[in-house]
Amino acid sequence: MDNDTSIPKLKLPEVDWDALLKHDTTTYVLVAVTAVLFVLWQNQRPQPLAHPLLFGRQSDISKSRKKGESAIYRNYGLGHGSPLVTRPKADVRSIFDLVSESQTASRKLWKHHTTNTELKHTAAAIATGLVKVAGLVPKESNVLFLMNDSVDFVIADLACAQLSITSFTTTSTQFVVPILHWHMPKAIIVSASYLDRLLEQIVDEKETHLMCVIVVPEQGVKTDVTDSGLKSGVKIFLWGEIEDAGKVAEQVQPVETAPEDVFSVNFYTTGPDGRPIGAEITHQNLTAGVASVMNLFASGKTLSAADTVVSAFSFAHPFGRAVAYASIYNGSAFGTVPSTALHKGPLDASKVGLDELQHTVDLYDLPAPTVVFLTPPHLTSWGQAILRSVGFFFLFGWRHKIAEATHGHISRDSWLDNFIFGGARKKAGKKLDEKLRQIIIAGEPIPPLRLRPSRLLLSVPVVNAFIHPLVCGPACATSPFDVQFFRTPSAHYGAPTASLELKLNGVDDVAVERGEDPVGEMIVRGPSVLTTTPVEIPLIDGWLKTGEAAMVQSNGSILLIPQQ
Repeated sequence: MDNDTSIPKLKLPEVDWDALLKHDTTTYVLVAVTAVLFVLWQNQRPQPLAHPLLFGRQSDISKSRKKGESAIYRNYGLGHGSPLVTRPKADVRSIFDLVSESQTASRKLWKHHTTNTELKHTAAAIATGLVKVAGLVPKESNVLFLMNDSVDFVIADLACAQLSITSFTTTSTQFVVPILHWHMPKAIIVSASYLDRLLEQIVDEKETHLMCVIVVPEQGVKTDVTDSGLKSGVKIFLWGEIEDAGKVAEQVQPVETAPEDVFSVNFYTTGPDGRPIGAEITHQNLTAGVASVMNLFASGKTLSAADTVVSAFSFAHPFGRAVAYASIYNGSAFGTVPSTALHKGPLDASKVGLDELQHTVDLYDLPAPTVVFLTPPHLTSWGQAILRSVGFFFLFGWRHKIAEATHGHISRDSWLDNFIFGGARKKAGKKLDEKLRQIIIAGEPIPPLRLRPSRLLLSVPVVNAFIHPLVCGPACATSPFDVQFFRTPSAHYGAPTASLELKLNGVDDVAVERGEDPVGEMIVRGPSVLTTTPVEIPLIDGWLKTGEAAMVQSNGSILLIPQQ
């Protein structure tokens, strides 16, 4: 018998389409609610602060390289077809142009309300007094600054530069004796709190009778200038005497300067023979450094007269000086923390951290800071203070912040952030948190696991900048919108600034040809790079060895490698 292998015809079930398409008011309501929820979800979903492609190529890379070296890296916004940036504007060519009289509004510099015009007039009077009273000779004499950061430091800086008199600065008292021994200055301008110690240090030096000491008064410090002068045999003048004499005497005309002229030397280390080594700062170095500082901000959000800047970097340091003059140039209020003091006086804070920042604002009675330049210990102290003040819903809010950062977004404007973290930020930061809009950290490297929590808790742009004693301003820095997280020993530094170019020396050619990220010693070149004196650190074709081991990641950002 044959088997019946035929397949029965498939019969589709009957569907009552009319019943399925029936709708009522409830259907319309559900559709409307679904549409509204979808639109809200799209609008409330965190959007990246910048397009992710911008972080995929942060540096512009040269098309060729030398054996044993990496390619040359420049800021992507500049490229290899343009000259490096030497000034914030075309008409800024010297330190005097940075004190722009177009900024007419009065603002606070440390404790004093002043305008840029008043700064220049006072500097002119001091310059005249230095010549008429202290006997300094334009273009020949030199002056050692042993002052704590103040508006008087700025005025002295401008006065000496006006006379083309080189100023000596240092951020540590350990270099004072070597400077006096190897580079005896014609005059020393000293804060009152350091006078007694200075007189002890110069008593054994030869030819001290040829110099004079000018004392800058400080609050809470009493000084008997007459008695001190008689005991030491050194001519001592008060800062006020120099200024008053300069106001009534015939004004000394400013010396014509060029951008390449050295106006200051910052002594930062000593050689094998104990001789102090200094970084020479030219007018062009400073203007390039100011331009680099201003480029740390997003387009249209640079410093302005509405800002108040607090800095944790000494005015004597090349980076700290660039930060200060960037603030002055843009008409911002400015002050530095007490830990930058050369000599710690009675008004200094007890430790570096959030307490010191709050103490600084109260000490100088500054408006609420909008921009702060901090060290990593300041940042982590601030973040820990916020964390201690967050309430019960921390874990829920923290998951929300992590999700935002994963999408390249960070903000303190959402209702959830305000509900969970807003009160904690106000309680921890007080006046510091009222108008804060950006933080720049520099100094020692910071691990990503310390940087990320503080960045999320503060919820403002945090720029991580690499600084060096032989670079005026930052050498490289992250974008304000860069919230990327890499599990590396130290947080990445972003691309080189627009005032220098960078490459690595001693790279593995075979590894680079295989497509691996280059690793070697970071060397830099550009208008913000300083030369040294009296021992010259050799520059090969203008390239300076920084002594830092680094890797350039595939996206063009710089990563320091801890040295054993």
